[in-house]
Amino acid sequence: MSTAIISTLAVVWRYAWFIALRPLAVLMLTGAAVSLVRSGVSVCKDIPSMAYEIFMWFTS
Repeated sequence: MSTAIISTLAVVWRYAWFIALRPLAVLMLTGAAVSLVRSGVSVCKDIPSMAYEIFMWFTS
């Protein structure tokens, strides 16, 4: 009896994973990757201005 319940739960979980959760996980990971890339790009844009500020701080 418990084997049948566990087997049924495994089948339901596998179905839910392939139909609903896997695409959701892919979307979440894609969004996270895009967010990391955007934050990295914004930091790279700030590097010249930060270097200029440090240079001005040392030379004044």
